[in-house]
Amino acid sequence: MAEGEVADIEQAVRWGRLSVAATTTDGVHVLTVAGEIDRHTGDALGRALDLTGTPRPHVVVDLQQARNR
Repeated sequence: MAEGEVADIEQAVRWGRLSVAATTTDGVHVLTVAGEIDRHTGDALGRALDLTGTPRPHVVVDLQQARNR
């Protein structure tokens, strides 16, 4: 992280075989997804991506640790 950037851990949630860690850095929401994305965890991932009420959100989703079944 560059000097002057601020990162805040907002939440880390686990649903069965899927976990999502959410951080915000300089107004950008970063979701780090790990585990399996399948019909059992898809709704939970959708809830994690829901930024309703956030005006013009900037979102980055890191899927490097995710697996699709």
